[in-house]
Amino acid sequence: MTHKPFHLYKRSTTRKNKFIYYVQFYDEDGNRLTARSTGQNSKAAAETWAYEQLKKGVIVTEKNITFGKYAENWWEWNKC
Repeated sequence: MTHKPFHLYKRSTTRKNKFIYYVQFYDEDGNRLTARSTGQNSKAAAETWAYEQLKKGVIVTEKNITFGKYAENWWEWNKC
């Protein structure tokens, strides 16, 4: 079984019995990055969101990335 490139977990919200899934992506060394909200309340939707972020290149998992590479799409609509 292969390892997913991220870890999902639930966090409760201020509303009673409500929760949101958060995701932590792994860097190239296998260490977890800072958690971020998926905005989703179902595990399937949260997984889909996480895979979409990876596919779009929104999540940077490389350690030795140059600023130029990181910011190359800064002025491109829907790419940064």
